[in-house]
Amino acid sequence: MSRCCHECGGNLENPFYEISAYVKTEDGKAAQSDMSCSLCSSDFRKIKLTPEMPEGIGFVIDGVTGSRGGFTGNVQLSGAYERHGQYMFLSLEDAKIHLPKSAKDLLKDPNWVAQDEMGTWKKADWVK
Repeated sequence: MSRCCHECGGNLENPFYEISAYVKTEDGKAAQSDMSCSLCSSDFRKIKLTPEMPEGIGFVIDGVTGSRGGFTGNVQLSGAYERHGQYMFLSLEDAKIHLPKSAKDLLKDPNWVAQDEMGTWKKADWVK
C-alpha cells in the first residue's frame, strides 16, 4: 500500500510534502490544525511559498522523506518517514487557486491546537 497525494491522488515518491492549516492573530498567537495531508512534488511545484507566517488563516508545508518499498520507489504506509523541519507558508488565497481540494478539506472541521509554555500541544480554545 502506498501513500497518495491528497490533491491529485497519485502515488508519492521521495521527497513528498505534508500540508496543514494554521491561524495566526495580529498579536502573533498561532495555532495549527491537528490534521495534515500529503502532497506530491508536482503539486508542490505549483505553489508560491514564503518563509514568514502571514496573519490570518494559511497553510504550513514541510518536506518529508520516507522509507522506500519494492522497486517503484513509492513510500509505504508501514515505513517510517521523517519531516525536514524546513517549514514554509502558503496563503489561503493561493491555496484555494492551486490546491483547492487540500485547502477545502483541511479547513472543513479543523481541530486547532497550540503549544503551551512547556511545548505541549493543547486544544486552542481561543480560535473561533
